[in-house]
Amino acid sequence: MTIIEINNIPGVASGYLKAAAVLSYFDPQQLKPVGEPGSLQELLTESTIVYDRDSRPRWTLHNEVRKQILRILGDREAMRAALEANPVRPDDTLQKMLEAYIQEQAPPLPEQDLDQLSSTLQVVEWMGGILDGLPDRATVRVRMDWASFLKPFRSLADEHFRGRQSELRELREYVGVLEPSSISASIRRQVREIFSLNERAPLLIYGPGGTGKSTLLAKFILEHAELDESLRFPFAYLDFDRPGLLAEEPLTLLAEVVRQLGTQYSEKKDYCLELREEMLREISPPSSKDAGEALRPQGVNTPSEKIQNRFLSEFQNLLHQIGVQEKPVLLVLDTFEEVQFRSQNYVIGLWSFLNRLQEQVPKLRVVLAGRARVKNIKTVDVHLSELDPPAAAALLLSYGVTDEAVSAKVVKQVGGNPLSLKLAGELLRKEGPRSEGIPGLETNWYLWRLQDQMLQGLLYQRILGHIQDDDIRKLAHPGLILRRITPPLLRDVLAEPCGVSVPDAKRAEELFRRMRQEVALLAPSEDGSLHHRPDLRHVMLKLLRNDQPTKVEDIQRRAVAFYKMQPGVVARAEEIYHRLSLGEDPETITERWMDGVEQYLQSSIGDLPARAQTYLASRIGFEIDQETWNKASREDLERQAVRRVNELLGHKHYGPALELLHERIERSPASPLYTLEATTYSRMHRFEDARNAIREGLASASQVPHATEALNLAILSAQLDVRLGQSEPPTQVLQEYRLFAEHFRADHRLLVLGLHRLTSLRSTRPPCPEAIRSLKLEMLSVLEEIPESDVKSHPSLYRRVAAELGDESSALPPRLLHYVGLEKTLSPRMLSELAGFLVEWDSMISPPSGVHRPGVLAQAVGLEVPSTQQDWDSFLKKIGGDRAFSVIGALLEKYTIPQDVFPVLARIMRAGYEKTSSPIEF
Repeated sequence: MTIIEINNIPGVASGYLKAAAVLSYFDPQQLKPVGEPGSLQELLTESTIVYDRDSRPRWTLHNEVRKQILRILGDREAMRAALEANPVRPDDTLQKMLEAYIQEQAPPLPEQDLDQLSSTLQVVEWMGGILDGLPDRATVRVRMDWASFLKPFRSLADEHFRGRQSELRELREYVGVLEPSSISASIRRQVREIFSLNERAPLLIYGPGGTGKSTLLAKFILEHAELDESLRFPFAYLDFDRPGLLAEEPLTLLAEVVRQLGTQYSEKKDYCLELREEMLREISPPSSKDAGEALRPQGVNTPSEKIQNRFLSEFQNLLHQIGVQEKPVLLVLDTFEEVQFRSQNYVIGLWSFLNRLQEQVPKLRVVLAGRARVKNIKTVDVHLSELDPPAAAALLLSYGVTDEAVSAKVVKQVGGNPLSLKLAGELLRKEGPRSEGIPGLETNWYLWRLQDQMLQGLLYQRILGHIQDDDIRKLAHPGLILRRITPPLLRDVLAEPCGVSVPDAKRAEELFRRMRQEVALLAPSEDGSLHHRPDLRHVMLKLLRNDQPTKVEDIQRRAVAFYKMQPGVVARAEEIYHRLSLGEDPETITERWMDGVEQYLQSSIGDLPARAQTYLASRIGFEIDQETWNKASREDLERQAVRRVNELLGHKHYGPALELLHERIERSPASPLYTLEATTYSRMHRFEDARNAIREGLASASQVPHATEALNLAILSAQLDVRLGQSEPPTQVLQEYRLFAEHFRADHRLLVLGLHRLTSLRSTRPPCPEAIRSLKLEMLSVLEEIPESDVKSHPSLYRRVAAELGDESSALPPRLLHYVGLEKTLSPRMLSELAGFLVEWDSMISPPSGVHRPGVLAQAVGLEVPSTQQDWDSFLKKIGGDRAFSVIGALLEKYTIPQDVFPVLARIMRAGYEKTSSPIEF
């Protein structure tokens, strides 16, 4: 229903509608109309119910209706009259900003916080084109992006920040900037160029949890980010506790740095997003790499150092485009202990990358924050200890503790740990300061001071007891078991064990909104869910598991059942986390594993039982203490060794890889360590040792029926034959292949094995054409069972298969090329052969015509001459060998290659591989 339909008079609105149009929300019983009231029912028809931050239902006009009414009001005078008719108005930010723009008293955009900017954008949407003096939408969005970017820092370094002045001075000195209060015309000193991290080591801020490392960094970032744009320096804050930032692939870090620069310098935002996407494409899981890639562990693809250096150069160019090349560039790496826990190799690899970044950006300043010193890496260390008594008292004062004697007593009770002091401040704000400080700590405070975590747990429970809402209190403490809280989880997982009635989605949403108000205990996540404050959750989990083991297990099992039915990597990670917490069998967890869950599990390894820790550490790579490893199963120890050896091989550290392999004396049947040992020997050119490792591995694999590792070892053996110009007897080659094909149908590794064996058979003297043909027919049989999805996942492999098998099949290889296309550089002689193929193809699909007319294919590529060998020769030489196969690939999308001529193309492709390609790497 429209306004015109309500009033029957164009351009006229009821008094109720006019009043509601200048209110963010209204109470139908209290709303005062402006002029002729009209029907209240008509008003409600044009309105909807929303919920405020306290979960109270509120009436508000539909947006389109509001814009129509404001257009009818037309000017500020009429809008002011509508406001005056309702002196009792909402007290939310949206109402305040709406009135500020009507009264022409809105603060400038740079002075508005995120809530104000969001409200400003809404006001502009409502009144754009009606009132003058409103800001531009695009400008508001830029300011919102900036405010949103700074919001986490403001949340950390809030109004309670006190002390740390000496540490802030050290940060300023290291980065090379002045204190904001001392800046006049320029923010920077003469920042010295540094070309190596050895020349000026990164600054490391370290200390135990709760000492405020992240808060200190946030304060330093904010004091400069809030300056005028011309005085700022570029910075990036990377938290390794955040999924998606992978120390093993530093380009994920650089991509995030680029994204943040796009927010800081909005004129380059689009360029930054494009550059970021290009980086992420390079590190997405392999799909079009060489055939051997199919045999490697799936996950993140590691670009070559050459590719990394190209992006480092582009990053340097980005800084020049922005015009900040003379300013310091701050790179903060927070929660660095996550990298240290993962692997020392990751630390070394990341250091190498940062060194190359330093060479490209000499004014780069790297600051680390973690719980411990970094081994074997030079850093300038700043130990963050407790706040001194004056700073601790000042922090308590920010919570309203004005009595100096009470403040001194509390500091004596809880010490100078900032987290403990904040919890104490929250508790005193709820209970009220008392002369004895915090009741319950007066007799045994010295015991609690020995363990900050125990103290923090006690304070948490006391704060929990002050939650007024009974249902929220019941949900909050057992809810710690969940790493994420959403309305569906409240309803389906927590409600029944916690004794809270949540009959429907509406009630779940209401409870979720109310939980969101408990900011002392819960915080919002980027995906919209809530999570318990991580600095407290770890402490409380131990207490909760000891106090309520039955309820904890019930919630865990419900969480597994809930997440098992949800799609996506986040849900799978949560399912696995709760299965690990329950101590489920590793085989069950392995069946549920999915690529990508690693980044969502790494931060919680310390929450898990020892057995689960060893399993997870062996899967995703974590440094855990030897005592925990002593409890690991043989499979976990072996899996950990596999991961570490793969890391070493990736860095070409063959000697250390071999030493690690030889530490593992007891191996399981069909252990993958045999394959890794043979691979290591082969890369070291110790071929006889590689042969011995393969023989041992095959003997071990024979103990396990149809062991998949046997096929990997067979491929390695075949690869060695190719490399050394050797070959097994043809009958043995065929017998081996048929045996593997019987047990591993539809496995593309059979095709890799076949390609190696074909290469070896061709090198035998005398040649074995019968054996070669028999092996090709066996490979065709395998190929018939390969699913289309696998073909598309490994295009390089299947192009080569098509080249090898094209002369033995009239259907399958052409079908492959339709899926994967062509991709090869051709010599002039091969281009001439390709021209002959195109002549045959063109003549077979073109209708009979005069000799002077081009064929169908010739017309498709723009030839206006007959389709002769000479015509195609000239055409291919003109476009060059690099583009020749691309043209054929385009023709393939439209025209089918006749079965009779495909062998010609296959022969040309095969010649190209023989001339330009090394054997397929395992």
